[in-house]
Amino acid sequence: MRRGTGLRFETSQDLLVALNTRWSVAEDAQGIALFDPAGRRLSRPEFAEWRDLIRVVSDSRISVADLARVLNVTGEREIEDLCACLSFLEDRGVVHLVHPTPPHAEGEKDSARFRWQLTYFERYEAENLDRFSMLSRIRNARFCVIGIGGLGALVAQILCASGARHLTIVDGDTVSLDNLPRQFLFKESEIGQSKVGCLARTLKQFDSEVSVTCREDYVRDESQAIALTRECNFIILCADQPRLLIHKWIGEASIHHRIPYIAMAGSWVGPIGVPFVSPCYVCQARYNRLRMADYPGYLRAVAAAPLPARPGYGPGVAFNAAMIANAVIEYVAGIETELSPYRRFRCDLWGHFSSEELVRYRDCPRCGSGNGDAAAPSPRAE
Repeated sequence: MRRGTGLRFETSQDLLVALNTRWSVAEDAQGIALFDPAGRRLSRPEFAEWRDLIRVVSDSRISVADLARVLNVTGEREIEDLCACLSFLEDRGVVHLVHPTPPHAEGEKDSARFRWQLTYFERYEAENLDRFSMLSRIRNARFCVIGIGGLGALVAQILCASGARHLTIVDGDTVSLDNLPRQFLFKESEIGQSKVGCLARTLKQFDSEVSVTCREDYVRDESQAIALTRECNFIILCADQPRLLIHKWIGEASIHHRIPYIAMAGSWVGPIGVPFVSPCYVCQARYNRLRMADYPGYLRAVAAAPLPARPGYGPGVAFNAAMIANAVIEYVAGIETELSPYRRFRCDLWGHFSSEELVRYRDCPRCGSGNGDAAAPSPRAE
């Protein structure tokens, strides 16, 4: 976004000024008033024609150049005032400055199907990143979802709904009766069938253009994890078996291919592991170890214990899937690339939220100075 920076007329003439539909425009004794989504009134910007500006953009989108003409803004100082007013309004979320629709068939088709998603992306546009580029990044990405249970199946569905065209789904399990309450993309008629096959049919029915590669197998070791993710550029780990080892294997696959990955560990989502940029799986384990009184004892207990029960039902699984999918989409689209590689978070259905910012250790034997492949230390390093 351009927030916090000045708007330059010479480089912004073709941008469209769009009113944020979450703001309310009302007439008052002075002519017009603006109220944010919480009902708070906007303080008046220091621009004489700001009310006329709001009236114009309330009717339809208009380019910055055309807006200047409609408002009869011609002088250099007047143009500077107009740009200052637009910057003021954009900084507060009243308006978005967005790029025009690309003049090609793909852009027109995407404009129809992804109308509201593109409208959401508008608020994150920057001079070198428009909303169609964000969507294009999602459509061109090659996602690999490992574990197609309640979590993984819904993550894959959300990615497909958000524009993903290339999905690899990995799971060796079949649909069972007790899956249905929380793995609700599967049906009674599919009990006994391969989960990846059933999900592939569902995704193809939802979007005929999506390419789904099915791997009907479990991840059994590190070499298989590397092989299964060879054709992908983002890994989403939604499997939890074998316990502890699966995270190491996927972490190694991420480093081997130099591609990001995300996992849900316990109730924590993230961070997005970017090889030699953000904390690797070894850094994350070290972070946990330093904050637990008996981390080795904890690992031994987890490894020795039988698979725990998985209490839960639809809403909780859907909620977690949405959090993971949103983190992936915003990272791939370029919306959030600074915090997500370092931050993990958790939230429940009752609104309890917490987050932690992890660090990449400079002396990490896998991604730090002890590894010959390691890049320069990241800003968040210890």
